[in-house]
Amino acid sequence: MLDRRPQSTENFQNAIDAASFWNKGYEWNEITRLAHAQLRKTDTFQAFCEDASARDVVGVIKQPALAAQAKARGDKLVQRGQFDQAKAEYNAALRLSPRRSESDRSFCARVHCNRALCTLKTAKHEEAYLQAVADADAALLLEPGYAKALFRRACAKQHLEDPFLAVQQVEGEGEALVAAEQIPAAQEILTEMPFVALPEKHQHDKVCWNCFKALSAVQFFCPGCSLARYCSHGCQTDDRWHMPAMCGVPPLRILPAGVVICLVMAAKIKQGAPGSELTAKLTHHLTTESLHTEEGRRKLVNVCAATALWNACVETMEEPVDCPRLTPQETLVAHAIFQSNGTAIVPLKHTGAETRIASAIYHHSCKLNHACTPTVSQHFRGARLVIRSLVDFQPGDVLRHCYGPQAGEHTTPQRQRMLSEMYGFTCRCKACTAGGDLDVLLTGCLCHECRAPMFSEHGPETGSAGTRGLSCGRCGAAETCAQVGARHKRLHAAQQDSDDAWKTLMEAQHPPADDQVMRNVLRALEARQALLKVQQEMLVPTHRDIAQTESSLGSLYAACGEPDEAAKHGLKAIELMKAVFSTNTRAPMIAFLQFSLRMLVPECEDQTVAERVSTALQEAKDCLNLMYGNAWDELRLAYA
Repeated sequence: MLDRRPQSTENFQNAIDAASFWNKGYEWNEITRLAHAQLRKTDTFQAFCEDASARDVVGVIKQPALAAQAKARGDKLVQRGQFDQAKAEYNAALRLSPRRSESDRSFCARVHCNRALCTLKTAKHEEAYLQAVADADAALLLEPGYAKALFRRACAKQHLEDPFLAVQQVEGEGEALVAAEQIPAAQEILTEMPFVALPEKHQHDKVCWNCFKALSAVQFFCPGCSLARYCSHGCQTDDRWHMPAMCGVPPLRILPAGVVICLVMAAKIKQGAPGSELTAKLTHHLTTESLHTEEGRRKLVNVCAATALWNACVETMEEPVDCPRLTPQETLVAHAIFQSNGTAIVPLKHTGAETRIASAIYHHSCKLNHACTPTVSQHFRGARLVIRSLVDFQPGDVLRHCYGPQAGEHTTPQRQRMLSEMYGFTCRCKACTAGGDLDVLLTGCLCHECRAPMFSEHGPETGSAGTRGLSCGRCGAAETCAQVGARHKRLHAAQQDSDDAWKTLMEAQHPPADDQVMRNVLRALEARQALLKVQQEMLVPTHRDIAQTESSLGSLYAACGEPDEAAKHGLKAIELMKAVFSTNTRAPMIAFLQFSLRMLVPECEDQTVAERVSTALQEAKDCLNLMYGNAWDELRLAYA
């Protein structure tokens, strides 16, 4: 009772003060008897008891009349189309309504059903439809067979089955996700949780093992080992992927993350976990012939060793748990499925393997087919994968995501080789079938006579090759292999000098003296300027190396306190990148480069340059909002 805070707290305090015998040395039982007798004689305590036992205190007891009024207000708001405000009224009705009698339960069922309607009317993503299903289920528990609740649940589940999309067979490509109806650009069209996911080794102590969000200073740990960490107690109890056979044993640290996730996936398929049937049916490229190659034999040995380790861990578990033994065949199939369908969970600004957060398998999004110029983007909310449309889709249009580098980042042969090695297919997208001219823009050399692009004897796609002779497509001038080698030797020397100066700048002792920093910056700036001069003399103006050099010059000029020059070089790099990305200016690397200029706007003295930077910044914001929606807002705050 001493911990309660009734309305008349003054009465309670006065009653305690009246019991002045607390510290007179009585035994506890005697104190209790005396206190009871004393307090019963105290008028102020009687007033306190009346307050504390009142049955009409708003916010404490159920009040059916107020609940009915709240529901009536919500119904009127629904009629006016004010669904968010209506949900607030329905929340109040559920909070105030009792559920003792049959009429009370029927009333609450209708409120739940109406709130599900409001959620459906305003739903834009999967979580909202799940909330509508939960409301419909609550209504059916209160009133089994309630027709409207059954209808609301059916409507919500229909949306959860991705009404925007369908799976169809595409000639030469197999199963693919296609638009089932018209889909406008910038639409969130699919969100999905993984069947299985595990963090990369270098992220073990940096991200939550369940939701994959960055860990704070307050962390929760797996009760069975010191490896798995979580951002909350909820994530610790909800973790579906940290299985007992890998808990507290060395293989989780010894084996590559890609092997561990295959073991977990095989175990979940064997257990019959939710979604295991869909996972087992995913396409893979495992054949008997593929195991007879050197790579196939190596893979088989690794899988057998990993399976043996897993089974040894299962046998040594002290308590019986639901963790199956595996056969090498089961692990091998899981490995093949993962190789063909695995997805890397990465941050919005992904720069390479070091920023990769986790690996996962998603049932639906793995059916997205590839194109080097994608029509959809993907990002992650923790472990949840979100797909957004970048263009307007008509019914039957195939959704295409870029598995590797986009057209404009690498040449067609380079992209095709990477895709073939990683995914086992040769890309035949529009960018690859018509990529010759774009490849020359990206990597071509200039004719020493007329300054036109030069081609190798094998065509424009290898125009930068240093081991073949080149010929000009305009004037016919030719260069021998020796001349091409000399050209590349000069480029390599300038590049090496520039890289050495940059390395010195990056590896300088921290914190170095201010004058030493400036000397290193100026040396790197001078070397980069010399490199740019050689590149402009020998390479096509849109060459990707020139764009990289312009971008680094912008950073160096900014370090020298020359914002106008920094902005000019940054804008030039963006201009060159737009040229090689052709019409696909939605490349995130361009948008991030544009956004990096934001700090220069207030410092530019040249008004024209400042306006160009502002325009580039707005283009970046529009592009990143199109690709990532609200997720970009969170990252933008981190950049502020």
